[in-house]
Amino acid sequence: MFIAIGILLPWLMFFMLGRTLEGIICLILQLTVLGWLPAAIWALVALHRSRPSRRKPKADKPGN
Repeated sequence: MFIAIGILLPWLMFFMLGRTLEGIICLILQLTVLGWLPAAIWALVALHRSRPSRRKPKADKPGN
């Protein structure tokens, strides 16, 4: 669901993440037809960076 919001309404994704200023900038960027695609990509990257990593931390090798 978050990915769909990030693609269709990128500015809303920033507001949902608590990034108000970036949401306003993204809204202005999305108002232009050419700026919509970069705004959507930007929102998806921000969503990806805001989520904690699901990977397990690497265990230290014994003997180090």
